[in-house]
Amino acid sequence: MCMTYLTCRLDRYSVYRCLCSSYTYVYLNTCLSDNNLIASVSTDSLIATNFIFVKLNSSVQVTVTYNVSWTSHLNPTDRGYNMTSSRDVYAAPLTPATDYTFIITTILPADNYYQTKSYQNSYNMATRRLYDNACSTTSQCDERLECVNGKCGCQSHSFYNTATQTCQNSLSHGQTCSPSVPRMCQAHLTCRLDRYSSYRCLCSTIAHLYLGSCLLDSNLIVYDSSDSVVEPKFMYLKMNNSAQVSVMYNVSWISVLNASDRGYNTTSSRDVYLSPLTPATEYNITIASTLPSDSYYFVKFIRNTILKATKSSYGYLCTMTILCEKGLDCVNGLCGCLSDFYYNEPSKSCQKKLHYGYDCNATKECQDSLSCTGGRCKCLTGQYYHTNNRSCYSFKLYGMQCDATIRDMCKNPDFVCTSDAHGLSRCLCSFNTFYDGFTCSQNLVSEMELSINQVNLTFHKAFGLRSFNLSWSATGNSHDYGSQFINGNLISIQKLTPGQQYSFTVATSLTSESEYENNKTLQSMFSLVTYPASPGKLWLERSQLNKSPYILKFNQSQGVVNSYQVTIKTVNLMHEVIIRRVTNPEVITFDLYPNTQYIYEIIAYNMLGNQSAATTGNFMITAADDDEGTSGKDFFNTLNCPGQHWLGHCTGCLCNYINCLFKDSPT
Repeated sequence: MCMTYLTCRLDRYSVYRCLCSSYTYVYLNTCLSDNNLIASVSTDSLIATNFIFVKLNSSVQVTVTYNVSWTSHLNPTDRGYNMTSSRDVYAAPLTPATDYTFIITTILPADNYYQTKSYQNSYNMATRRLYDNACSTTSQCDERLECVNGKCGCQSHSFYNTATQTCQNSLSHGQTCSPSVPRMCQAHLTCRLDRYSSYRCLCSTIAHLYLGSCLLDSNLIVYDSSDSVVEPKFMYLKMNNSAQVSVMYNVSWISVLNASDRGYNTTSSRDVYLSPLTPATEYNITIASTLPSDSYYFVKFIRNTILKATKSSYGYLCTMTILCEKGLDCVNGLCGCLSDFYYNEPSKSCQKKLHYGYDCNATKECQDSLSCTGGRCKCLTGQYYHTNNRSCYSFKLYGMQCDATIRDMCKNPDFVCTSDAHGLSRCLCSFNTFYDGFTCSQNLVSEMELSINQVNLTFHKAFGLRSFNLSWSATGNSHDYGSQFINGNLISIQKLTPGQQYSFTVATSLTSESEYENNKTLQSMFSLVTYPASPGKLWLERSQLNKSPYILKFNQSQGVVNSYQVTIKTVNLMHEVIIRRVTNPEVITFDLYPNTQYIYEIIAYNMLGNQSAATTGNFMITAADDDEGTSGKDFFNTLNCPGQHWLGHCTGCLCNYINCLFKDSPT
């Protein structure tokens, strides 16, 4: 008869009606479980020392009333009650540091059909604890406090003000304080008497203030640096410490053996000069770092004593190495160097003697048996360096036994250490060279006599050299060549072209009866240029001697000529000498005078500059007819070279016509 979610039962007036079951309530024509009416305490509840602001959790959809009561666990009379339709319930007044039982009753009022319903739930809650109350966790203390060493106190960087019963920030440096109040000063400070007997927040007695921080006084202790300079008669101390503040350093010193040998110095620098001192003497040096007084602190002295000794110089008496200058050793009672070291004057220290091949300035810097030659440690002239024995020995000469693993044992650059015909390592000549009785030579020709068309060659008579194959060819002329076998050491090559360059090749073999392991083929190549032949006389029939320009033609030399030099001068030397260097057998010039007798000299040159015998003679310049000849200057003007002027005798090219130099001239 009733809808599926309803039950036919008696209402509050004993009338059967379609209603929600006895374990549910109606909301918007829906039956909801009575469990929704049970309220719980939220974790967002605010707990203080004398009240609790309870926040209730409930999923009820209808309007209900909450009846909240509380009772102290220790005092039944410490109780209270509050009724509200809100889910936020204020419970007060409460006793600090007290456990309470809270009973929360949810009441659903009666209506036309249903009777009143109520549901209860209980919770234990404790108020927070006051300053100095015992605690085990910070959550037990007032929200402004924390649990410190088992008691509720102020948070770090703060202290509890008993007058205001509040926590305040810890005091900074110099503020007035009370030593009985914990944490009244900031963590790095201590509440103690200042220099005027007032309690203030200050650094401890073993610390000093720097930029608001307390630094340990041990930072002011001075230590000797390894960079300090110690000499026989003074010390230049470079002091190390980690001080951040400005301090004065009072430095005093006293001799260990002589109390009257003492001194004193005051400085604000970490570099201090101690002088005069006695050489080879130990001193007790006391360095007091002085921190001056200020508005709060007394003056402080932080002392440290070190033991240092002055040094003895090179060559001075000593009893131990520590008494010598840095880098020296006490050797046989004197400050000096060990046997494998030398004394370096600029650095005043002992340096390791240099090995073979190292750069040097003096022989004393090199190891024994070496000499400083050309800025390098080397053996003396005529010696080689034995890398195994680390010593110098005289060069091995030709034919002497040697060790191929030792560099330069044989006399350089003549010989090499190689196997001979008997399998022994000996100093012999290298590939393609032979021993000529003095050195290793590659040139098989010992002497050469050269002329215009002939060369006489003399070959070496070295042991094992008996015959030679000789061949030659002219450079640039494939038809001029020859060859010859010589069983001896002399040969004359004739019918060569004058002034010609020839390439010669000489080949031979050292026989097996020589010192070498195998027959040795030798070959040497060289070139030569024969002397030039004398040029011919002036060819008068083909020369132009009666008008300018004058053209002198002569017969060329036989063979090859690189150039000719023609010298022309008057018989009486009244005019200047004319010298021309030409490649062809003719000379063109404007610088001759009519009706004048001249003498000439012609010399031929080969490519090496060797000259021939001179050819000489004379000729006559005749007077030219006016209609047949022109002057040198008129002839130049006919060449149509604009902007240039004739300057008399010259060399070069004139408008590609004659060999003559012309220049711009103001005349």
